[in-house]
Amino acid sequence: MNEPNELELTESLFNAIAQALEACCHSGHLSADEYISLLDSVWFTLDFGTRRPR
Repeated sequence: MNEPNELELTESLFNAIAQALEACCHSGHLSADEYISLLDSVWFTLDFGTRRPR
């Protein structure tokens, strides 16, 4: 069995975080705007290895 590559791991991590944030959004803990902003920040961080400037 092949070990997953970095891209596969990054996608899996992003999907897991996205699902958790979506659950927070559905439960009312996050607004849709907060969800999108956090998701964008997570993607930027995973892609570039640094937090997105605000």
